[in-house]
Amino acid sequence: MKPITPFLLITALTCSGLASAAEIVAEETDTAIGKMTGGWAGVLVGGATGGPIGAVLGGLIGAWSGGEAQEATGLGGNAYRVKHEDSRETLVRAPNSEWAIGDQAAVVGNRLVPVNQP
Repeated sequence: MKPITPFLLITALTCSGLASAAEIVAEETDTAIGKMTGGWAGVLVGGATGGPIGAVLGGLIGAWSGGEAQEATGLGGNAYRVKHEDSRETLVRAPNSEWAIGDQAAVVGNRLVPVNQP
């Protein structure tokens, strides 16, 4: 059991830096699933009809149209623009949660979790 102790300690110390406090500054529509699906479909159709150049163009056009279609149908998820303590802003997907602008949250990995405030 002794060889695993340093590994667990290093893992715990490394993962502790994954959380950072942030403030929700904007809400956006997440269309990543539509872009991914449309992009793959475009690559396949474009590659079959136009070779490598057709695959690249088909993928780009498919990704754009897939994202637009998902947004137009109202099936987009939630994504929030968050401002970190060091003034940088990132976009964090939160498909199963609702946040209000101004809420304090912690970014753990690539998800938002509530901050316990006293």
